Formats: sequence, structure tokens, C-alpha cells
Amino acid sequence: MTRRSRHSGPPIVEAIGVHKTYETGRLRVEALTGGAIVAGTSLGLVVAYNVVANSASQPGYENLRFAPPWVGLLLILTIVFMASIATTWAPARRASRIMPADALRYE
Repeated sequence: MTRRSRHSGPPIVEAIGVHKTYETGRLRVEALTGGAIVAGTSLGLVVAYNVVANSASQPGYENLRFAPPWVGLLLILTIVFMASIATTWAPARRASRIMPADALRYE
């Protein structure tokens, strides 16, 4: 994040007219692609449900049921989301405070 803040962070784009708030938000959104984790979890649950539904029709698996650990999944997703915010907040704020001249000095 530190290296990227010099190359594509707020100072350079601010020099061409992009507002600091917008750039900070962009860095956060980029860093918080934890939405991919939610999407992957959702897709995994859908696939698991389909496998269980298909397998339940097989002999010997009539009592098979779909019972994911909802509390555990919610806890894991919450921890991942909070860790993502915790690890990206400070670098994003620091990158948003770099002056354009300082960033261009490293070019």
C-alpha cells in the first residue's frame, strides 16, 4: 500500500484535479474487496445446497440435510471484514495526506 500510494495514490491524481476524499474512498474500496469473500461463501453455500439436495435422493442418504454452521460463518465473515478495515484504514488515510509535490519527488 505504501508503494502504491506513491505511484497511484491521492497526490498524483489530486494534482490532476481529483478530490482527496474520492481517492481515499477508492483506496478503501480497492482494499476492501472482501466482498469477494462474501460472494465466494455464497456460491459455496449454493453449490453445497445443490449437492446435498441431489445426494438426498440417493439410497442410503435419505436423512441427509443441509445444515451449514450459520453462526460460525457469520463470525468468520465479520472477523475477515474487521481485519480488512483494520489493516487498510491507516495506509489509506496516510496516502490521502501525501502532498502532490512529495509524491512526484519519488517518480
